[in-house]
Amino acid sequence: MAGASGRTRTAPGAVQSMNMKKGAVTSGLVGRGDTRNTEGLPTPSMQFRRRAWLIFQRALDPLAAPRQLPTRRQ
Repeated sequence: MAGASGRTRTAPGAVQSMNMKKGAVTSGLVGRGDTRNTEGLPTPSMQFRRRAWLIFQRALDPLAAPRQLPTRRQ
C-alpha cells in the first residue's frame, strides 16, 4: 500500500513534506514582546489577570494548590 501509514490512508502526494534548512532563522516567526499590535488596547485589570491565572493553574493541575500570580517585570 503506497502512501498508507497505520490506520490513516492518504493519497500519494496529498501532504507536502516540510524541509528545514540547517541554520535557518525561525525567530522571526513568533514576535514575543512586540507591542506594535497592542497599541491602543486597554491593559487587563488585576482582577482579570488573577481570574485568568487561577483558571490556567486549574487547567494545568486541578488538584494542586494554585501558585501565586507572577509579578510584572519592566
